[in-house]
Amino acid sequence: MKALKLLDGGKAGQGDSKYREIVWKLEERGRMGENIVGACLMQGSLLHTKLVVKILDAYPKLVNDVFISEDYYGLSPLHIAIVNEDPYMVRYLLHHGADVNQRCYGAFFCADDQKAGRTDSLEHEYVDLPTKTNYEG
Repeated sequence: MKALKLLDGGKAGQGDSKYREIVWKLEERGRMGENIVGACLMQGSLLHTKLVVKILDAYPKLVNDVFISEDYYGLSPLHIAIVNEDPYMVRYLLHHGADVNQRCYGAFFCADDQKAGRTDSLEHEYVDLPTKTNYEG
């Protein structure tokens, strides 16, 4: 209960919090924490794109369901479609409610020298990172 109060905005339990709705069963996810939509989009083929459309038509809440592993936490179908350079899927996802403010917090998305210093917090979803880095990107 104490953890939930912290997540809700501190000791008083009042605050502007946002929870992610995890739609796909946790025990039925892949090694990277992906659901069936993420698994299909990672294939990048026309056949898998058509399958994603059918799945999302049947289960629309999956449009914002994210990867939940430590390395890829927060990766969404929209992120994958952008990486795949698939304008059709990007447009489809946006027209079906994809959250454009979704962020990835997994270790994969951190600079290499910051990965060991990542820490979690009950006060916010994102991870705390060391401020010093030698990343030059």
